Amino acid sequence: SRAEAQNQTGETEPERIIDRFRACGAPGLLGVKLGADGAMLSPMAGEYIRVAPVAPPGAIVDTTGAGDCFYAGLLAGLLSGFSPEQFGRLAAATGACCVTGLGATAGLRDWRETCKLANIESN
Repeated sequence: SRAEAQNQTGETEPERIIDRFRACGAPGLLGVKLGADGAMLSPMAGEYIRVAPVAPPGAIVDTTGAGDCFYAGLLAGLLSGFSPEQFGRLAAATGACCVTGLGATAGLRDWRETCKLANIESN
């Protein structure tokens, strides 16, 4: 999360937070979740992708598990061969679905519905 990353790096801007982690030797895909403001992903040094938030497909009931669901969506998109922009949107959509149900998984939707919410053609 942004708060944890700020605490660890002393930086406030997502790009600078990512740069600090890279300076410490962190390779590959890095990101900072920004809560209701979406996320910032960086597939490689110097490349930053702003992930816009996705509106929940219903009333917000409980935020338990939203971060974990974000990461689950990101990994599912990554493993499905999606582009960073696409797996970022899938991550945001999965987190957005999560908050519409009580508990960590009750609000999750199936693959096709989540891809549709993320504006991604499902395979």
